[in-house]
Amino acid sequence: MKEAKGQYSNMNIYEGTDQHGLFVELWQSESGEGAQQIKEERCSEHSSFAAVGEWISGGASKLHAWVFKPF
Repeated sequence: MKEAKGQYSNMNIYEGTDQHGLFVELWQSESGEGAQQIKEERCSEHSSFAAVGEWISGGASKLHAWVFKPF
């Protein structure tokens, strides 16, 4: 993941302090459409991140992704 973070200036990765093995990725996008594209790419089995699914208890089907907008 650290290698991937270096490739994307619009991504930050956080590790949970209360739950071992919990990681959160935050991606910045200029638009809702761009955010949706990031989400689709990130969740795709053809994504450069697909190998991360092997680290998830229960596999890639347990990966969750949401798009948020300012409130």
